[in-house]
Amino acid sequence: MPGRVAALVAFGGVMDMLANALYMVAAQQGPLSVVVTLSSLYPASTVLLARLILGERLNAWQVTGVGVRAGRGGADRERRPMTRR
Repeated sequence: MPGRVAALVAFGGVMDMLANALYMVAAQQGPLSVVVTLSSLYPASTVLLARLILGERLNAWQVTGVGVRAGRGGADRERRPMTRR
């Protein structure tokens, strides 16, 4: 495996571990309804990063999905009371 690819793989692994650790901290420290709502946006971030970094084109379903999920994020948060048990 070329050195550049190995470095990219290692970077991806470190970022994945960091994301999992930050999710655990957020789930313990913040209201779970907010944490889950925000973490449900990860497919949208993947699609947007593919567009920005790789230059991939978004099809109509992807654009619709990102828009609906982004719009529903705020609506979900407003509807649920943010109480901690």
